[in-house]
Amino acid sequence: LNAPTGTDTSLKGYWSFNGKDLSGTTAHDRSGTGTHGTLTGGTSITEGKLGQGLSFDGVNDYVDLGSHVAKQTVYSATLWVYQSGASSGFLFFRGNSGGCFYNPRVSIDSTSVTYTESGCSSTGLIGSAPLPLGWHHVAVTRNGSTSRLYVDGKLMPTTGSDAGELGTSNAQVIIGAGWEYGIGYNSYLNTKTDEFRLYDRELSANEILGLYNQSR
Repeated sequence: LNAPTGTDTSLKGYWSFNGKDLSGTTAHDRSGTGTHGTLTGGTSITEGKLGQGLSFDGVNDYVDLGSHVAKQTVYSATLWVYQSGASSGFLFFRGNSGGCFYNPRVSIDSTSVTYTESGCSSTGLIGSAPLPLGWHHVAVTRNGSTSRLYVDGKLMPTTGSDAGELGTSNAQVIIGAGWEYGIGYNSYLNTKTDEFRLYDRELSANEILGLYNQSR
C-alpha cells in the first residue's frame, strides 16, 4: 500500500480501517511508514465515521500499532470516536514497555474526554471536555511544555500541565486500551473509533480544523 498523495512527511501513522486497509487482523498503515497494526481480542469491523471503523467490547479488545520512536515532547494524534452515553476506557495510549513514561493518554467516559500524560514522578492533567452523544473528532498535540486538547476542531481550555520529562526510548502505541508497566493492558474501550493519525510534529489549529471538516 502506498501513502496517500500529498501526505505530510510528518505523518508517521495513518490507519483508516477501511476495507482496502484491513486484511484479517492486520490494519494497514496508509502513511507510507509501514507501521501496520494488529487487531486483538476480537476487535470487530463496524460502520465508522468515514467508511469502516472499529468496535471495541470493553473486555479485551485493542489494536496494537507497534513501537514508535516518535518525539515524546513533540507530537499530534487524532481520531474519531463515538459517544454512546455508556462509553469508557482509553481511546489511545502510548506507553514505554521498559519504564513508566505514558504520553499521550486519552480516555473517555459517559460524558467527557480527558487528556493526561505521565512521567516517572508525576502525572499531568492537560484537559477534559464534554463529549455529547454521537461521533466526535478528538485531537491532542504537544510541543515542548505546551500541550493542547481539541474536540471537533475547537481548542478546549487547558486545566493542568504536562508531566515534564517523558523519556526518549521506543513506546508502544495502542488504540482501545491502556498499558502500565508491571500490570499490562487495562481500561479497555467499549465504543467505536475511526481514522487514527499520528504525527511527529504539532499540528496547527487550522490543520486540526481541516481534518475535522474533511470527514465531518
